[in-house]
Amino acid sequence: MLPSYSENFGLTIFEAMSQKVPVIVSDQIDMVDEIKKNNSAIVCKCNINSLYKSIELVLKNKKKKKQIIKNAFKFVNRFKSSEVEKEMRLNYKKLLQKKLN
Repeated sequence: MLPSYSENFGLTIFEAMSQKVPVIVSDQIDMVDEIKKNNSAIVCKCNINSLYKSIELVLKNKKKKKQIIKNAFKFVNRFKSSEVEKEMRLNYKKLLQKKLN
């Protein structure tokens, strides 16, 4: 859980996703839009009722929990070093092409 008002997206969230642990984050973290788009975590408001309902959802709704774990595992694998390296190389090539033209 990352029920934070101001923290960025912590590495612990990536670690949990990579280990197929369901994740709950607040709607205040930096990557909340990306998380919502990929349905890769339960997103809650920064209040006790929302957090409680999110925990309850993960514990009681096995189908939702399974889907979030599956989506999160796919989501986090986009950030593996090998994938990031490929993307960086591609972007550098694009930049060099623009500069040469």
